[in-house]
Formats: sequence, C-alpha cells, structure tokens
Amino acid sequence: DYATIVGQTIAERMSRNDNDPFYLLDLGTAGGEFLETILLRLTIEKQRLRVYATESHEPNFTLAQQRLRQHGVA
Repeated sequence: DYATIVGQTIAERMSRNDNDPFYLLDLGTAGGEFLETILLRLTIEKQRLRVYATESHEPNFTLAQQRLRQHGVA
C-alpha cells in the first residue's frame, strides 16, 4: 500500500546520511490520518525526522493538530 511505500522511501533516504535531519512536508494533510499512519509505521530513528503539515480547512486543521501533535508534527 502507499503508506508502506512512503515509509520505506523515507527510511531509505534517511539511511544515506546519519547526521543530517530529514524534512517531510505534507501539504493539505486533511485530518492527518494518512500522515499519522506513515509515522506510526516508521521503524527508523525518528529524532532526525522533522515533519511539517499544512491544512487550510479549519475543522480539518483542528483534527490534524490534535492527531499529529503527539508525533512532533509542526
């Protein structure tokens, strides 16, 4: 499935350099469900992962903020 592919791609890219942070941007995250699925499946060192998400629809923004805050998403 697509979430698995994205997670594997992130892990592969992050393994190329052990020192630099890795930035992930989710544009139009909706309620954050898909991004949360990806983050929960990651088996990598998440301390180097910097995740940002945007959402313009206020109800979805509130849901995404509540859902993703626990994963360190800005």
